Amino acid sequence: MTFFNLIIILIILVPFFLFLFPNLIIAVILYRLLLVRTSKKKWSRKCSKLKGKEQLEMFSRGIQLMNEKKVSMTHVSINNKGLNLYGEYFNFGFNKAVIIIAGRSEGCLYSCYYAKPYKDYGYNILVIDNRCNGLSDGKYLSFGINEYTDILLWGKFLHEKYAINSVILHGICTGAATALNTLTSENLPLYFKGMIADGMYSTFYDIFRNHIISFKQPVFPVLQIVFFMIKHISKVDAKNNGPVYCIQNLHKPILFIHSKQDKYSLPSEIKYVYEKCHSPKNIVWFEKGEHSHIRINNEKKYDQSIIDFLKQY
Repeated sequence: MTFFNLIIILIILVPFFLFLFPNLIIAVILYRLLLVRTSKKKWSRKCSKLKGKEQLEMFSRGIQLMNEKKVSMTHVSINNKGLNLYGEYFNFGFNKAVIIIAGRSEGCLYSCYYAKPYKDYGYNILVIDNRCNGLSDGKYLSFGINEYTDILLWGKFLHEKYAINSVILHGICTGAATALNTLTSENLPLYFKGMIADGMYSTFYDIFRNHIISFKQPVFPVLQIVFFMIKHISKVDAKNNGPVYCIQNLHKPILFIHSKQDKYSLPSEIKYVYEKCHSPKNIVWFEKGEHSHIRINNEKKYDQSIIDFLKQY
């Protein structure tokens, strides 16, 4: 190799590595920060956003409801292939129940905030710590791809232990994707009746891209590096999975609840998912509310939308 050729190679490679290396660091930080539970203290049952006013309000109201109904509450647990999973079950004496499935970094106490309309309309309530959250085991998030098997077991638990013959799923963000994966799984038990999807996304690839944009980070190559790590470290094919891929297989009723202000799960993206859905469906739009913060901005409309849906089905 001549000196001239070496110079040419360096001219090509040095800018490439100067560009790639900082983006690699950003991708690794985002992956470990947002998608991997690195310790039991991370994503505990505490509020995930201590500086978020609305988040704190939702969390504190969830705690308040839990304390008010504590006499009806039982600590519950299941095991799914070695993972110990935990939740709180509120038994009000009904033969119907809702499983409330929180989003990526929230535990079951946060889910209590969404319980009121179900209690008012005659449902027992199961709030759960998803795998990788709260008291439950787990290290790598899989955005509903593996979590749906947990929900199937929770439904079986309710049916066999408490004689529940009607189970509704209420999912927020990734929880909505988990609920959808549950209801589109093979050999679904008949006691699963339908779902509410609050802030559901089209694919996790899309919503994570929108997160990166909101963080003012370069989408390329950060997004590609993160999804490479998801596939090869978390062992999840998140790019080719998601609601848009399985919504056509849904045969149960679904209520979409979505905010026009959602900058992560964009309204245009969820409209496309809604159009691909062939099961009994409805969508309720809200003018205000960030992603997963719809109810706190209009509780009356939110709760009534759910009750109207339950009345139909």
